[in-house]
Amino acid sequence: MAIDEGNNIVEKAFGETELVLSNYYLPKLVERLVPAIIERARKIPPFEFPDHHVRYGPENNEITVWCLSILLAERTAGLLASKSKVGHCNAHRKEPDLKPCPEMVREHLQMLRKFREDIESLVTEIKARENELKSLVSSD
Repeated sequence: MAIDEGNNIVEKAFGETELVLSNYYLPKLVERLVPAIIERARKIPPFEFPDHHVRYGPENNEITVWCLSILLAERTAGLLASKSKVGHCNAHRKEPDLKPCPEMVREHLQMLRKFREDIESLVTEIKARENELKSLVSSD
């Protein structure tokens, strides 16, 4: 499954450290993800328009950012689902039994749902943009 694959790739890139979105950690994360991004980008057939001298392949920003975006979305979904499954809680989920905190199962599930809604909203916006741009394409 894509979520599991992306989640595992990003988790390995993080190593044992927590991601802090700062000017220091974010570039390090992206740097660690470059091999996975390139591998994914190479699986996307190039978009080639020889008559226009335009080509988009794994070496282009459009494709690498595309792959990075999907990878990070997979990580986010996987992370939130995992935290919901175990009921991640720093107050009630204690050693030695590490029982899930029912309230945090629900709260992480709510976060996952909100993330999905944000992705769905983005997809809706992409579809609307596609429809707007269709008028620029001649029907020859």
